[in-house]
Amino acid sequence: MNRGRIIGSVQNDREYLYEALDYVAKGKVRVLTETFPLDEMNTAYDKVVKGELRFRAVLKIQ
Repeated sequence: MNRGRIIGSVQNDREYLYEALDYVAKGKVRVLTETFPLDEMNTAYDKVVKGELRFRAVLKIQ
């Protein structure tokens, strides 16, 4: 089962979207993550539910 997400914006034209995707393709965009070991999965989940997570949560398999 695959999951997909479509995000749109009504405030900019396609040229801005192409420019943003070009930045990503050139590696000029950094993703900020908070990494948790797999055995701390419950801690990560609790932080997400409580809104205490500052960045995107990532579980790391060791």
